[in-house]
Amino acid sequence: MVGLGSDHVTRADVDAVWPSRRVRVQHRSGALWILNSPAVRELAGYLDAEERRTGRVWRSRGQWGAALEEMSLGSELAEIGRELGTWGVTGLTDATPDLDGPALDAIRASLPQRVWSLGPGRTHLPRKVVVADHDRNTWDRVHAGVAAARAAGRPVALHAVTRTGLALALAVLEEFGVVRGDRIEHAAVCDDRAADRMAELGLVVVTQPSIAARRGAAMVEEVEPEDRPWLWRLRGLVERGVDVVLSSDAPYGDANPWTSVRLAAVGASGRGSPWVSDQTIEARAALGCYLTAPGDPAGPERSVEVDAPADLCLLDSPLEEALARVVDGRTDAPVRATFIGGVRVGQ
Repeated sequence: MVGLGSDHVTRADVDAVWPSRRVRVQHRSGALWILNSPAVRELAGYLDAEERRTGRVWRSRGQWGAALEEMSLGSELAEIGRELGTWGVTGLTDATPDLDGPALDAIRASLPQRVWSLGPGRTHLPRKVVVADHDRNTWDRVHAGVAAARAAGRPVALHAVTRTGLALALAVLEEFGVVRGDRIEHAAVCDDRAADRMAELGLVVVTQPSIAARRGAAMVEEVEPEDRPWLWRLRGLVERGVDVVLSSDAPYGDANPWTSVRLAAVGASGRGSPWVSDQTIEARAALGCYLTAPGDPAGPERSVEVDAPADLCLLDSPLEEALARVVDGRTDAPVRATFIGGVRVGQ
């Protein structure tokens, strides 16, 4: 289960709902897992005494990679890969901050899609750094994360979901200086002043319309009143000169890119959602976010040319017609075939 809203759930609470099967519940922030008793027993060797008692495991401990190496998830991942193929997905970016080595290799071996990582491995992609609101040492952690990325010659992808988190992320980047490829993940609360500063710095924002659609009403209720006008902006950031691109952030958002294209073009219908019509962009521009290079998400769209990787999505109708059907809700994936490295997948 993903998307838990409460901050105080423990192992006993999850046991009350799922006493027998192994269950892990992830907080909506992505920073915390809560395990029930069967899951605690299975993973006991990777947990400290307090984690075994409460079932609460913070992502910053970084022990999941080792556990993943011993789990047999190949068939489940292969099925996910096939489903992604039916949507035309040829590549994925894993944004787990500390996933590397054998665990990442296992994921790559199980999926037909190309998998890039924002983790600590050797890559030209940005290094993911989480601005965690629950952490009293956030400044030091973010500062150290950016310093490590710079030492490795990499840009950074700073995860910032609150007004305070975004301010801290910008302050750290101003201290280090912005390099090409630096970006802000989410910028879920971003007023005009922060947007103008990001535009001046040349930062890219990666945002997720499907998260706003899923949780928009709750977000509006939970945030401070002064933050409500600035929730999950899209067109508002673009109009202030910020380069904005879309992503899923699955499993928190919808993994189907066509869902994000539709929401970006028409807004979210849920009552109270911040993703409303005055924040939408053209459907073709939304689709373009999924056609750029992983290392340059706000850059030019990739093209079909000689010697380019044969990663292709064949639509079932001309592009304009396909997009119109997506926007109108007549299809959730106008895809006839998907090819990765010239090999057909997903159908």
